[in-house]
Amino acid sequence: MSGTSWAGTSSKYHLQIPVNIVIRPDESSINTIINESKTYFEPSRANTSQPIKVSGNPNKQEALEQIAVDIGKVQSNNKTKIDNWIDRVAGDRKRALLLVGSYADSAIVAAALQREYNDKNVKIVALGRDSDNLGDDVDYIQRSDVSRFAEIENAKILVAPILAVERGHNILNAERVAAFGVVVFLARPFPVPNDPLLLTGFLNAWALDALDSEHPRYVFKEKKSNNPSLASLGKKYRTDAKNYCDKIMGLPIQYSKLTATSELDLRSDIASTLRVMITQVVGRAVRGGVSFHLYFVDSAFAPKTAQRRISGMTDSSYDSAASSLLVAIADEAMKYKDNSVGSALYRPFDKSIIAMMGDSVDVKDTNYYHYE
Repeated sequence: MSGTSWAGTSSKYHLQIPVNIVIRPDESSINTIINESKTYFEPSRANTSQPIKVSGNPNKQEALEQIAVDIGKVQSNNKTKIDNWIDRVAGDRKRALLLVGSYADSAIVAAALQREYNDKNVKIVALGRDSDNLGDDVDYIQRSDVSRFAEIENAKILVAPILAVERGHNILNAERVAAFGVVVFLARPFPVPNDPLLLTGFLNAWALDALDSEHPRYVFKEKKSNNPSLASLGKKYRTDAKNYCDKIMGLPIQYSKLTATSELDLRSDIASTLRVMITQVVGRAVRGGVSFHLYFVDSAFAPKTAQRRISGMTDSSYDSAASSLLVAIADEAMKYKDNSVGSALYRPFDKSIIAMMGDSVDVKDTNYYHYE
């Protein structure tokens, strides 16, 4: 199975099957990725010197356009912010993959960034669906052609929905290594609250755990010694499944309100799911055993850090898993850093995300976060 099918507490990705063998890549490639990769939280700011929030913002389009202006405007060194990021990459990998939530958002950001960007010879390209009737207001590439992005003359930046490039695409340069050296999350990903697939994932995970006699969710503890009939076991299984479904349907799917109950630790589940999603996207930037530079710019990723650093707040508030998805993901990474399977599968990403804690993300207990 895929490496990301071993995914901690993620009900969407994790398969409850014991892992006996892990196929490892070349050790020198892993060392290059670990030693040369870097992850940053660099929240964008509006003209008001306030951090820009995309996720959960009712004016999301305006926020995305503001971020495009922020990363596309010329800095004091006569280069744009996005160019400064790209310049940290060597060789024929000086390209950036900007990630948003939808195809419509891709077009909005590409158009706004192209207007702001000072070098009009550079193409900023939006990813479009194969079925879309693509207009001429923005440079587009269809999803089925995205592996050829590096062949487009003067194309330097691709704006794409996260889920469209999460897996299944190898975007390589002429040297047959990852074409993108920089990956930027413009918006914090988060499950759609009313998505039936979210509930289905929760229920599927429960359904397997409920049959595992070693798992806390096991539903037949009281039935073991009573010689129950197959019909009575089936009835209990269905009844418990319905009760579980009824309970989790009422839980709030909003980051600041995520809870942990005896039925489901929502924050851990969603953080594990997004850890896998981000790891898969970063996988587009490490093909061929090369390093990545990963940026998070939506202030929603770590709102207290963004306020402290941009607004000049000096109070004692720090980000934690309750406020920051990045901290929650780091907490999930810490759980599995000494696990042989978890370390083999996620070490390059986990080490870089943990290194952010106390560096570009303000947390209270900086000594806790370390990864040898």
